Amino acid sequence: MRILVVEDNLINQKVIRIILEQNSLIYDIANDGLEAVSKYQGSKYDLILMDCQMPNLDGLQATQQIREYETKINKDRCPIVALTANAMSGDEDKCKAAGMDGFLSKPFKSQDLSNIIKKWGKL
Repeated sequence: MRILVVEDNLINQKVIRIILEQNSLIYDIANDGLEAVSKYQGSKYDLILMDCQMPNLDGLQATQQIREYETKINKDRCPIVALTANAMSGDEDKCKAAGMDGFLSKPFKSQDLSNIIKKWGKL
């Protein structure tokens, strides 16, 4: 399984990286939505873990661009799960409306992220 982690915060990147490495998973990191779209267009991923608030292009906009790209080239849909500090009422609906498949609010426990990966990454 190959995962694209889209996260601009270095501490959050480190936490996610540790969890993924503990599960022997292969991953790439994108520091913002623009980099995420570019990496997705150039590689094959089984799951995208997407932060929502980032500079340059936020997670919602990046997800919309990824979905448009998948449609344009008739590519299979890659599951995208929001990893976000936005846990207010309606935020999960906004993520799903943008094309995300799942939602996990920060801070999260290691087991929560592992469960998301198992559910959406088909481990």
